[in-house]
Amino acid sequence: ILGADLLASSDTVGRSGDPGTAIPSGSIGGRFTLLQILDPRTLVELGFQTLVVDGYQASPYRYVAIGDMGTCSSLAPFCLPEHVPDHRVRDALTLRFRRALGRHASAGLDYRFYFDDWGLQSHALEPDLAMRVTDASTLTLRYRYTTQSEAFFYRPRYFTLAEVDGFVTRDRKLSALVANELGLQFMQRRESDGSSRV
Repeated sequence: ILGADLLASSDTVGRSGDPGTAIPSGSIGGRFTLLQILDPRTLVELGFQTLVVDGYQASPYRYVAIGDMGTCSSLAPFCLPEHVPDHRVRDALTLRFRRALGRHASAGLDYRFYFDDWGLQSHALEPDLAMRVTDASTLTLRYRYTTQSEAFFYRPRYFTLAEVDGFVTRDRKLSALVANELGLQFMQRRESDGSSRV
């Protein structure tokens, strides 16, 4: 089974109550998937997504300290608004595998490789085990491991103005990281009988 989606957005970013900071931002891209049923219990899906983002992509509320620990305070000699590139190409390859374990349980494994032209690369691996508690409810145990490189312009600290090469940020989502997440999710489906009350 082949699937394709067109992705597009248009927005204006700025500080609340300050129309002078309103800056346009938009994106366009696509998502493509190939789903293959291997047998009555097993399916695998391969996907690719690309997105081109143009416009303001920093936080209008985030400021970066120069010469201090990262937050603007009386000890920082300079404090600059966050500034990141206005253009970004974001790509991701995904692989999903799922197998039924009898009538009331299934196991899955998701892998995602992300890369962009800001220098970020990340790998995410997510296995899960889902149990059908009732016909309308499901309990899922999920684990996620993520590793990521940093953006080419990211600095954990800026000691002097000479280190500012046009971009400044303290967004930790652009830093190198390793993350482990464990979660338990309960989902309950509620259906309406379609009747209306006056």
